[in-house]
Amino acid sequence: MIDLDWSEDISYTLSNAELIPDAMGVYKILRQATGKNLYRVYVGQGNFRERCLAHLRPDEPNTCLRERLRNYDCLFRYALVFRQADRDEIEEELINQGTECNQTAS
Repeated sequence: MIDLDWSEDISYTLSNAELIPDAMGVYKILRQATGKNLYRVYVGQGNFRERCLAHLRPDEPNTCLRERLRNYDCLFRYALVFRQADRDEIEEELINQGTECNQTAS
């Protein structure tokens, strides 16, 4: 996999959306658990700010993700990736490593 330069963790709240750049790449949403453990909730790609805001809407179609964002302290972490083919590859690999809410085709 391509070596990624991940951002600092940003608390996933509507008021923090302005801290997320209007740029393209891959992102992951992490859930804070007891202690310092982080669980990968969701992986995606696209425009970071647009995707961040879309996931926070009450009509988010992914029920699992919507409930995690509502019930847990979550973090947003992103990496700039310019080529679509690279974003596709990275997203697929991260999903294959396991997430709580990405839906995969059977």
